[in-house]
Amino acid sequence: MKNELAQVLNDFISLAKTHYDRKGNEYLLEQLEGALDKTKHNVQDAVNEARTTYQNVNTICLVNHLHLEKDEEALLEKIKEISMSQGWLGGLNSWNTTNTWPGK
Repeated sequence: MKNELAQVLNDFISLAKTHYDRKGNEYLLEQLEGALDKTKHNVQDAVNEARTTYQNVNTICLVNHLHLEKDEEALLEKIKEISMSQGWLGGLNSWNTTNTWPGK
């Protein structure tokens, strides 16, 4: 799962870099690059990092009125799929990121 998340994040970063002049894009890139770094260095497991990244990207888009392209939306959906851990404990864990804000 870690490798899958890293690949999705790399693809998302590559696409986002093509929109360098888009308002708020720097915040999106910062979030994605930070998530990739955390994933590569095992700071957090893939499911929790995907969950946090999914929520933070949505928050960044909302606050900055940033509209993702269709390819970027598809990658964000893949991040969401990775974030959905199985079982009742996974559902309970999803509450952990309800009130997060993008940070380091």
